[in-house]
Amino acid sequence: MLEEISLNLIQVCDSIIEASEAKEHSQVNQYSRNGKKYRQTSDGNFRRVQEENKYLVVGRDYSEFKKNYSICSSYYILKNQGSVLSNYRDLCLSIIFTSREIELNKWYEPDTKICNIDECHYDPSECETEAVEYISNISGKKRADYVKMGCSLLAATKINFYQSDHHVSSPTLEGQVLKELVMNICADESSLSSPDVYNALRAFCHWCSIKGVLYCLGMPHLAIDNTLMFRFRTFPKLEEWIKESVFERYPAGTSKYSLVKKSLITISHSAFGKVITFPKELDAAELFNTCKEIEADPIRFHVRAASLNLSESSPLEASGLCQDIDKYVEFISIIFHAGSYKLSSKVSSSSKLIKYAKVKHKPLFKSVQHMANRMRGFERRAKLSNELLTERLGGEVDNSVYEVVNKYALGD
Repeated sequence: MLEEISLNLIQVCDSIIEASEAKEHSQVNQYSRNGKKYRQTSDGNFRRVQEENKYLVVGRDYSEFKKNYSICSSYYILKNQGSVLSNYRDLCLSIIFTSREIELNKWYEPDTKICNIDECHYDPSECETEAVEYISNISGKKRADYVKMGCSLLAATKINFYQSDHHVSSPTLEGQVLKELVMNICADESSLSSPDVYNALRAFCHWCSIKGVLYCLGMPHLAIDNTLMFRFRTFPKLEEWIKESVFERYPAGTSKYSLVKKSLITISHSAFGKVITFPKELDAAELFNTCKEIEADPIRFHVRAASLNLSESSPLEASGLCQDIDKYVEFISIIFHAGSYKLSSKVSSSSKLIKYAKVKHKPLFKSVQHMANRMRGFERRAKLSNELLTERLGGEVDNSVYEVVNKYALGD
């Protein structure tokens, strides 16, 4: 008797879930205007539906899973991306097998680029024979390796989204994790600039939930419901180096803060650290406190935090927390351009720095350039330590960059 009741309850639960998911993807949640289609997202807003021929087709329920919609669909999409199927077989197998896991585990949300067979604008079954042949003779262990590979690629694209607001870039792939993974999988440096690889990854990355993957990457304070967390319990464990790379950069929309903080720390450690006065009109406490807030709850400051409902707290725009951020960028730009003799670093080549031509006439530029020329003169015979250079230039100034940075950025 109890067993029969339990079975009935399970059937009822399955029916409720299926009905809910059917509603999520029903015509009620979409409309058309001027020939353009819009679909409702998880936050209740409507987003334009584009490139429907790249939507992954998935089964609605267990009865449809055996039809291999995702396998056929992913193969069909890849087949239309140039010669990627023949030139980059390992990459394609990782995408195809991972697409199957996306379908079976439901690693997607209403605003993910997936659809059901009755919503599809192409017929994936026309490639079924080819698709099955393409993935044949792959052992269970090798298939698991391909899934892990594909999930790592998904993680890399979500890291790119978190850090730059773009999953995949063109004409050359960007993001250290994504580039390293693609190089390892494709074993070909030209793959990083291949249009076929770019298009394959661009389609693939949008089949999986942003929140779900960020959750697996350990993103704190993420607005994610229990259902999605439960579904992603089966997502393969990501390697530590991938997870650690997430927070090496600030979230998209806050790059100026990261640039300014790193630059000020670099300057403070250089020969200029003790001989350049920190601008009195700039509030260092405000700047570094904002940086600490971003580091403590990064997703709250992401440029898409509000539109994609990413943060469990009310989203904030970093630009409103430090009014003088552009003045900081000008300050560090002047020092890096004028003091290049002692400040060669990755920061110097940042596109966020103000161009040389726009700062070369500033009074501070001429002052720093004069210091650099004097340092060059002191070091004609031999290199000197920063301490000796500071001494030769008259000693540490009041409220130096070194003093301010050590007080607010490095003091904790």
